[in-house]
Amino acid sequence: MTNIETEPRPKELPPNGSGVAGAGNGVGTVEAPRDFDELTSDLIGGAGAGTLEAEPTLQPPAAAAVTGDGVGLWNTNKQVDALYATYAARFSWMHVAGGPWRRFSPTSDSGVAALALLAAHARDRGRPVNYREEADQLIHEMYVW
Repeated sequence: MTNIETEPRPKELPPNGSGVAGAGNGVGTVEAPRDFDELTSDLIGGAGAGTLEAEPTLQPPAAAAVTGDGVGLWNTNKQVDALYATYAARFSWMHVAGGPWRRFSPTSDSGVAALALLAAHARDRGRPVNYREEADQLIHEMYVW
């Protein structure tokens, strides 16, 4: 009986000494896990060393904050009253009550699906949504309460 591979996979092993434990020779060493107390003290010690900044050092440009050019606009406490999607990849829309149809950002399949699921949940349960749309009039981020 022959075995037919349907998934591509690597066919070569890395050379010896590649930095991977057990690479090529089947024998390797694994570093023992560190003690929890040691990890915690390292984290706390690093936080007090001044290497972390408590707040951003740059302020947003005043012109962009006033005009909204290129800055995401948050729409809060809105109701989704309709959804639309076609068989085309990454083509899904939502309608906000009293507002326009807005398309979900087609950056990725999973992103469109996640936003559509959130909008469907909000529509089904009558929950308010907060969403961010950019200058391209696409929805890039959404919170459902």
